[in-house]
Amino acid sequence: MLSPTVFFGAKVAPHTLSKEIEGKIAIVDFWASWCGPCRRSSMSFIPLYNKYKDKGFTVVGVANELESEDMRLAVEKDGYLWLNLLSLRGVENIWERYGIRGAGEVFLVDRDGTILAVGATAEEVEQILKEKF
Repeated sequence: MLSPTVFFGAKVAPHTLSKEIEGKIAIVDFWASWCGPCRRSSMSFIPLYNKYKDKGFTVVGVANELESEDMRLAVEKDGYLWLNLLSLRGVENIWERYGIRGAGEVFLVDRDGTILAVGATAEEVEQILKEKF
C-alpha cells in the first residue's frame, strides 16, 4: 500500500497503510475536513472502534487537506481515537490511486489484506465484525 504523510507540528513521518493495519481487520477511512458526509461517516465508527479495538479491529484515517491544521482541528472536534494520516495537498495522489474522486471513501479490509467492503455503513461493518469475531 501507499505511504501518506503524517504531520504533527513540523515533524513529518512517512507511514505505510499495510503496516498500520497488518494482522487486523481494519477500516481505511479516506476523509477530509471539508467533507461533511465523510466526517459523519467517520464519527459513526467511533462506537465500533471502542467495542472491537481490543479484539483486533482498527481504523486508520487518511485526510486529504490543503492545510494540516484543518485535519488537526477536525480530529479534535469529531473525537477520532485512531491514527489519522495526512495527505497534504494531494501530493502523494493517494486518493486517486485508490480510485477516489471528490468525496471520501471507506474500505473494510480483512487481516490478510482482502477488501471485505467498500462504502459500508457502521451497521454493515458491525455485522461483518460480529461474523469475524
